[in-house]
Amino acid sequence: PGLVHRAIRRAEADDAAAGRYHLSKRAADRHLLALPLQATVVQPSVVFAPQGASAGMFLMLATLPLAALPGGGVQKVAPVHLDDVIEAIVRALESDAPPRMLAVVGPECMSLRDYLDTLRRGLALGPLRAVPVPMPLVRWSARLMQHVPGSLVEPETIAMLERGNCAPADSLAALLGRPPRAANTFVPSRARAMTRRHAELGG
Repeated sequence: PGLVHRAIRRAEADDAAAGRYHLSKRAADRHLLALPLQATVVQPSVVFAPQGASAGMFLMLATLPLAALPGGGVQKVAPVHLDDVIEAIVRALESDAPPRMLAVVGPECMSLRDYLDTLRRGLALGPLRAVPVPMPLVRWSARLMQHVPGSLVEPETIAMLERGNCAPADSLAALLGRPPRAANTFVPSRARAMTRRHAELGG
C-alpha cells in the first residue's frame, strides 16, 4: 500500500510561521507529509558549515575587537554542525522507520552572543566584547541591505533570528546514536590558525 519512495525536506516552519519563507515552506512540508511517501521533514537550527557563508559571517563577527549585535545578541539558537546534519539525513534515508519530523539541533540552546563568544574562544581570541544595536535600527538597516547583491541580511532573516530556533536534541541523538557536536568543538585546534585568518579577512 502506498508508494515506497523516500523524501527528505529541510524546514524551519511550524504553526507559528509568519514570514513568506516560513509560510511557503510550511505549505510545502504539509503537502509532502500528506503524500503516500515515507518522508522526513528535517528542521535545522543555525548550521555551522566550515566553508559556508553564514558560518563565515559568524566567525568574522567573532573575531572583531567589538561586535555590534542586534538587540545585544539575546536571540536563541541551537547551533548544529553540518556533519551532523548530513549524517542525520543519511540515517533517515537508510532507516526502515524514519521520523516524520526531525529537529536537527545542537545539544545546547544558547543566545547569539554566547554562540559568538564560543566561536571566539575556539579561535583562541578570548571573551567576546559586544555592543547592542537597537532592533528598530537593525530592521531599518535590513530593509536597505536586502538590495545589496549577495547580502545575508534582509528583513525576513532578521525576523527569523528574532523568533529564535531551539528544540530538544533528543530525537537527533537517538537517530545518530550519540549526542550531536557541541558548539565549542566546531573549530578544531588543528584548524584554528587557518580559520582565524580566514575569518579576519572577512570569510
